[in-house]
Amino acid sequence: MDGLLFPDRTIKSSLIEFKKAIEPVKVHPVDMRLGIVSIQNRYDFLSLDHLACSWSLLCDGHIAEQGELTDIAVPAGGEAELTVPYGKAYEKQDGECWLHLRFTLRHETRWAPQGHEIAWADLPLPAKPRAVPGIRLNSMPKMRVQEKLDSVKLIGNTYSISVNKGSGLLTAYEYNGISLLQSGPMVNIWRATIDNDSRQSKEWKKAGFDAIQHRMDDFSIRFIEEQAAVISVKSTLGAAGLGTCFNVWMTYSVYGSEDVIITTRVLPKEGLPPLPRLGLQMIMPGTFDRLSWFGLGPHECYIDRKVSGRLGVYGGTVQEQFVPYIKPQENGNKADARWAAVTNAMGTGLYIGGMPTFDISASHYDVNQVAKAKHTTDLVRLNETFVNMDYRQAPIGNHSCGEAPPLDCYMLHPEETTFTLRFKPFSNRDISPVQLNRRWPEPIAQEISASSTPIPTLKQEAIL
Repeated sequence: MDGLLFPDRTIKSSLIEFKKAIEPVKVHPVDMRLGIVSIQNRYDFLSLDHLACSWSLLCDGHIAEQGELTDIAVPAGGEAELTVPYGKAYEKQDGECWLHLRFTLRHETRWAPQGHEIAWADLPLPAKPRAVPGIRLNSMPKMRVQEKLDSVKLIGNTYSISVNKGSGLLTAYEYNGISLLQSGPMVNIWRATIDNDSRQSKEWKKAGFDAIQHRMDDFSIRFIEEQAAVISVKSTLGAAGLGTCFNVWMTYSVYGSEDVIITTRVLPKEGLPPLPRLGLQMIMPGTFDRLSWFGLGPHECYIDRKVSGRLGVYGGTVQEQFVPYIKPQENGNKADARWAAVTNAMGTGLYIGGMPTFDISASHYDVNQVAKAKHTTDLVRLNETFVNMDYRQAPIGNHSCGEAPPLDCYMLHPEETTFTLRFKPFSNRDISPVQLNRRWPEPIAQEISASSTPIPTLKQEAIL
């Protein structure tokens, strides 16, 4: 057992990262509008003529063009500029485009078959300015409101959202009669510590990060005409007996178009150690057991171990994202996601859009259960799906072994942070996440004014 392989000799993502770090061919952009790239041969003695190079131009994960480069005989230690002959059709694509280059063995060798991949590269193409949001507020269906003493329910044509005015949390989220939510989304800063967290975890627990409690201080709701509402919640986070660690402001912009855009502002107190993670967590019913995402993959990627992650659209069951480390710990993170979707077997579920990107993970195991387990056999799969949507997560410390801290450039230092996510219930039978990602509702924050109708606030006692 080591850091690269599991006991059964299946590979860990760290081995994939190692292969990427030492690959003998590197590609650098020169002029991507013209398709000019620089190919560097890192071999000491071999020319690159023993490799074949194929290329694909992708847009939002779909291949728009593809071909092969026939002459890549760059000498050992040399570097040459080559032109990839793609057209300008990508400029008309309404999405994110990039060039994928792949270098493989031309012939079988004693150590690998023909076609074995030696190196690859993803190079972004010049970005097209995002179009004007496609969903105007005045074109959206109207919402109905049901208010009670302790809750507010917003009802659209196909969905409803209930918010508890005493906690500021969503208590129900339904789409076509299907319950999407058991709890959350709420701010989450804790993770099941990994092997390399032994030094940091002592500081985290001393600060009470593993026992954070939420207390709501203020709640209000404003209606923007009849097509939208903005819910504002002010909360404090801290462990009992340790006082307030964070002040949190969350704004839910709820649209008649079924969109919910959540903006979270977190202000930590002074003197806190670097954080384990910072993001939102929600719990969905266990029937939502499929995860798809557009980001780095297909294996787990973290801020200090993601150069091996290929940009693309990936998917599988939630259970397939679980990584069975010998000592259960944080696992399965997908970095730099543009969007993600958690769905059931029928393709119904929740789209989550980054503004612009976020980290996503989903599991059938509670973080506290994972943290306490000594072996994977101690874990009991729950009939729930825990979904983490992180602004960022702490590094995993590839250069360290236990006590050495991760590099400072990767640390998640406590500082004022604001991040935004978009949620929308959907069915794959009607629309795909790729299509959803191309049509956004117009912002409504600037439309909040004194003429908007507020609902009186409720307050809770602060953390002692």
